[in-house]
Amino acid sequence: MACRLEIEMPDRPSAFQLEDELRRFYPLAVGRHGVWHVEVDAEDGDLAEVVLTAQDWVRAHDGDTVILRLS
Repeated sequence: MACRLEIEMPDRPSAFQLEDELRRFYPLAVGRHGVWHVEVDAEDGDLAEVVLTAQDWVRAHDGDTVILRLS
């Protein structure tokens, strides 16, 4: 079963960098009124990899939290 993840990002450059990291999942960086996130449609088997990639990216860029919305 597929689900959609929205990963909050602090700014536009960060959103595009994470989008590139997740390129195998065909993500989309989206900005609305200055608020950025990356959308990923993932199958159940890919969900853990997407989350780990996002966490690793945030840690590597001195972030301390990852905010994910699952729908």
